[in-house]
Amino acid sequence: ANLSVGAIHPFLAGIAQFFSIPPETYQPWLERIADRPLGHLSGGRDKDGRDFLTTYYETHALDG
Repeated sequence: ANLSVGAIHPFLAGIAQFFSIPPETYQPWLERIADRPLGHLSGGRDKDGRDFLTTYYETHALDG
């Protein structure tokens, strides 16, 4: 989709609210990686029934 992590900020803010994560906890992380290319999102429930979401993004450019 050629999106940056920052492009989905409203979605990530909504997820943080769902998980009761205050903005002061996730905003510094998001500011550091906002320009990084978004990889994909993975979410669901773990084996104990707890909800989760994982955000994958490019940490550095790949050679090649």
